[in-house]
Amino acid sequence: MSKKLKQLKQQLKKVKIIYIPYIAMISFLQERKKRRNLKKYGNHLLNEICEFFFKKDLKVFCAFGTLLGLIRDKTLIAWDNDIDMGIVNSENFSWEEFEKTLNQFGMKKIRQFIYKGNITEQTYLKDHITIDFFLYEVENGQMSAKVYFRDPTIKYNSNQEYSVRIRTSPMVKNISLKRAGDISFLAPDNSEEYLESVYGRSWRVPDPNYQPDPENKFMIPGVFGYYQLWD
Repeated sequence: MSKKLKQLKQQLKKVKIIYIPYIAMISFLQERKKRRNLKKYGNHLLNEICEFFFKKDLKVFCAFGTLLGLIRDKTLIAWDNDIDMGIVNSENFSWEEFEKTLNQFGMKKIRQFIYKGNITEQTYLKDHITIDFFLYEVENGQMSAKVYFRDPTIKYNSNQEYSVRIRTSPMVKNISLKRAGDISFLAPDNSEEYLESVYGRSWRVPDPNYQPDPENKFMIPGVFGYYQLWD
């Protein structure tokens, strides 16, 4: 962001009647651009990413909305705007080594989330598309990931503070390359079981108005995660 734009943004913050719709407009335009980029470049990038991880023998799989679209619709969801991938944690996993591996592939880290001093999610950028990597912890035969969000009813101490949901899923089984049309993607053999745990029994029915947790039953109350941004 240029110096003049930063100064303009600081001035607008002082006039809420202008600043709030300004931020809403910017967010709308950014989301629309991300959806267009995913539609244009997503299939090709997903092929490259999954084949790269498959060769590296890393326990990474398509997760959340990305897996939902590929399994249910045989393509990426039309209103989605990024790629979601899960990492099954192990004693050999290291975010530092993971970043080095992704840098080899031309991916650049742009942000991460911290929960109780530990990195649980990182986002990378390649070909104008963001890829979110969620770290799944394994315990008692299940796995769980932290998902971060902002609740409009909560007064946060800073822009970096986020509320946290914990999403528990069955252990993924036998991650391998699958096919959906012209897309090769990494997915577990029990993808349907995973999707039901995330989206419920009606996951096969598309819902453009889907809300991830309307009753906040997966939210960790009173505990926050923290957002870090890379230039």
